[in-house]
Amino acid sequence: MSEQKFTISFSNDCCIYEVSVLQAQLSEAFNQHSNITLNLENVDYCDASFLQLLLSAHKQASLNDIKFSIESPAECVCQLANNLAFSELLYSD
Repeated sequence: MSEQKFTISFSNDCCIYEVSVLQAQLSEAFNQHSNITLNLENVDYCDASFLQLLLSAHKQASLNDIKFSIESPAECVCQLANNLAFSELLYSD
């Protein structure tokens, strides 16, 4: 498993219609890397299913001793996280 920082960038719509593809990308990264950063600066739209995916990723990382962080969350991601009281998700390591 690679210990170098690996960055995944999600963009455009991150919602229930795309979440299975996004989850597959994260799963592949978790199988190959131990230091993962998720860049969200180009997300145009997201919904609660995307936040659920982020919560699941944090939990999986914690259980598997993987460093997982989120960088540059787009405004729509921040707004939804704040509205659903999940803002700490975006700023924790």
